[in-house]
Amino acid sequence: MARPINRTTNARDLLEIVRSQIEETRQFFRYDRSLILSKFRLQPDDDPRLVSLLGKLNQEDARVAQLRHLLVSKWLAMGEEEQRQEDGLPHNDDRRSRRHGHRRNFLTAIGLSTDSTFVSPGLKQGRRHRRIETATGKEGISFALLPVFSRLSHLTREEEITLIKELQSGKYDDILQLAFDLSPLARHYQQWYNNEIDTILSIKLSGLFL
Repeated sequence: MARPINRTTNARDLLEIVRSQIEETRQFFRYDRSLILSKFRLQPDDDPRLVSLLGKLNQEDARVAQLRHLLVSKWLAMGEEEQRQEDGLPHNDDRRSRRHGHRRNFLTAIGLSTDSTFVSPGLKQGRRHRRIETATGKEGISFALLPVFSRLSHLTREEEITLIKELQSGKYDDILQLAFDLSPLARHYQQWYNNEIDTILSIKLSGLFL
């Protein structure tokens, strides 16, 4: 009988994993990872956002797949933030968003199915990373947390708050230093990715996609 997968969902345990892999994370980001989308041979019917949400592809490094997921998740969350601002809603309130159907309306407005296995979880994950970034004041914290990207989705909201408090407590200054160091790169990658996605979608809508 197969043993169940052990998923670490304790905030402190996740931070210890991140701490133990700080040097590996630094090494990973020393190489250019900006061609995540460009290497895919998108077909006319392919949606680059859904491609980005796919699981680990054949012979793809696990961290590359996680970075791909992170960038599209944040693209979704940032787009929703803009929509919420236009609608006069709180910046990142999951409960109110669900109550008023804002999530469904947003996804429908950008042409994504709310019934997709990947899309709603991706948006939820992006929101979580945006909250952690805001609380720590470091956009690079999402890159620093990349080794536990998939596990973060299993945190309860209470454990998410614990993770933020631990990061703010001074116990994990080494992780925050990594986040500080990676922040310029994180901003650059996200801006590049957002522009890439927006350009591809504009071309597809214009009917010029080859």
